[in-house]
Amino acid sequence: MFNWRCRPAAKSARGDLKIHLGVDADFRPARKAHVALLVNDLPELQAKLEASGYTLKDDEPLEGHRRVYVDDPFGNRVELMEIDSLPVINIHNAGG
Repeated sequence: MFNWRCRPAAKSARGDLKIHLGVDADFRPARKAHVALLVNDLPELQAKLEASGYTLKDDEPLEGHRRVYVDDPFGNRVELMEIDSLPVINIHNAGG
């Protein structure tokens, strides 16, 4: 098990999801490279983040997804994505 107290960091947990963000002594935020988190109900999350004072940034559309970017408390870019819709498969005509 990872020891959360071993170094300066921010941590967050909700249910089974746990995120740990650590900081190195010579830390510089990543502006292009980033983590992407797949979320449910992106509009609700966007509203909560904006209400908490975070600035959200849009980017070019990505087929099949809705997405926005937000900076974490250390200045790193984080992408939040939600699948637009799952493909519908017509099983009645699947065999031709």
